[in-house]
Amino acid sequence: MPVWARWLAGLVVVGLIVVLALVASGSRSTGGQARFRLFQTAGLTTLVPVGWTGQQVAAPPGTSKAAFHDATQPDFQLAVTAVRPAVEPAQLRATKLRELAATRLGYVDHFFGRVLFPGGRPAWLLAFESDGFSHVIYVYTACKPSVAMTVEVSAPLISQLEGVGEPIAASTGPQCG
Repeated sequence: MPVWARWLAGLVVVGLIVVLALVASGSRSTGGQARFRLFQTAGLTTLVPVGWTGQQVAAPPGTSKAAFHDATQPDFQLAVTAVRPAVEPAQLRATKLRELAATRLGYVDHFFGRVLFPGGRPAWLLAFESDGFSHVIYVYTACKPSVAMTVEVSAPLISQLEGVGEPIAASTGPQCG
């Protein structure tokens, strides 16, 4: 493995440690403190709110997917997808997701733009309402060779996603290598 790849992998690990440390101290959410647990498969690692249930779901070759929901409030959902290889840049993937979201019933755009996770890793964020639900979708690229990442968290109200979406998305990644 080239030196730059080891350095990049080390930087990703340090970033995950920082995010996990921040999350372990609890994130602010509408109901108080959000707490998370680690979910890992052979191709994917993410944080999931404690009490949410779910699992890896069937996906085509080169794709890892997992879906979760709040056991007490099924309208709270999380979907994570990693696709190898990333054939388009994150901005283009995010723009296509925004165009698709705009076709949904009752679509209201709240935010679309580039954001930075703790540690400075960039992502594209799309926040909107449709079909009576609020959604935040983070789109970014991870690893070398690149993996297309998408993390979507949904809830009845946008305020209920505060303190939940970013820590999950910032901690989510494929198994690089």
